[in-house]
Formats: sequence, structure tokens, C-alpha cells
Amino acid sequence: MKTEKKLIANDAIGAERLIKQLELIIPTLNEISPLYQDLDLGELDEKTALSMITDRGATASEQFLSVIASNCLAIGANKHFVSQQVALQADFVAEFKAKINEVVSKKPIELSASYFSYSPADRSYFVSEQTKIEIAENFKTYLSDPKQIEMFKAFENFKNALLDLKKSFKDFAGYDYQGDLTELIQTKNYKNEFVTELDPKNLIYFIRERAPKN
Repeated sequence: MKTEKKLIANDAIGAERLIKQLELIIPTLNEISPLYQDLDLGELDEKTALSMITDRGATASEQFLSVIASNCLAIGANKHFVSQQVALQADFVAEFKAKINEVVSKKPIELSASYFSYSPADRSYFVSEQTKIEIAENFKTYLSDPKQIEMFKAFENFKNALLDLKKSFKDFAGYDYQGDLTELIQTKNYKNEFVTELDPKNLIYFIRERAPKN
């Protein structure tokens, strides 16, 4: 049997604000792709592009050094020569990481890398439609427990009844009541316990005092 889910809050404005923040930072993140081209590793793929945001170029740097080592081994170089060639790239790799870090540091920390996708064809980061749907859903609040749903509905009914009471008072007196109308039906007894009941005498006095004067 399918469990009932009741939507009780939807912060659509908050979701739209987050999506806007993500889209505004994309032009900055797109500065990463040209920097990656300096490594001469071919086109930036999505996996590596997303890793650039989280590890600030560490994975790409490892790929670059791995290619250097592989090329050396391919021509029969010994391990000592390979280590020397890799070590010679230390300054270049450090500069590359620093540039990537400078770009990524412009991204507000609360904007998780998981929000972004990357298109190799467009050489651009983007926020997918699926991610936008998930963001919108994350800004919604649901109840699924039947008893909690029933309790929430009771509060909804109470709110609607109170709004009706306020409207009735305005229709009657000609102005909005600024006090707490619930005090007229809920009082404390001699045991200091809240009691909900109508006090006809008190209500008659309240109504007559606020009746429009002709």
C-alpha cells in the first residue's frame, strides 16, 4: 500500500535563489577548461571536470604526471630518469593547481560541487534539469506519518476556523480585532488547567461592547 505524503511547506523562492546562485557562478567555473588545456591531455571530460571543483586540480595533475611517466617508460627510460622528468614538472603542476584553486575559491562554499554537471561538447559547466528538480524537492517539507498528518490537518482546520472568526468579527464590528480571540474560549480553571468552553456571559459582554454604534 502506498504511503500518503502530505506537502506542508514549499520554499519555492529559496529553491529559485539557490539555482540562480549556481547559474551565476558557472561563467567563473568555465575558466577551468582553458586552464586544463595547458596540460595537453586532450578534451576535459565530465568526471575530471567535476573533480576539479572538489580536489582543485589534484586529479588532473596526477593524470598529467602519469602521462609524463608513461611516455618516458614507453621509450625505455629507467625509473631514475622517469623520476627526474616527473620532478621537473613540479613548478608547472604547482602553478596549475594554484590557478585552479583561485577559480574554485570564488565559488561560495555552500554551493556543493554535486549541483554541477559538465558538457565536454560545450566546454561548459551547467545545472541539469534533473538537479533543478531535486533542488526544488529539497526545499519542500513533507509529512508521511499518518498520525502526524492528522495532527497537522487539525492545526490547519483550527487556523481556518480562526480566520473565519476574525472575518466574522470584522464584518460585525467594522475593523480588525487586534487581540487574541482564542482567549474568549480558552481559560484556566481553579487547578490552573486550560479549559476550552464558551462563557456566554463574557461573550455577550464582549459582543455588546464592540457592537457598531448607530
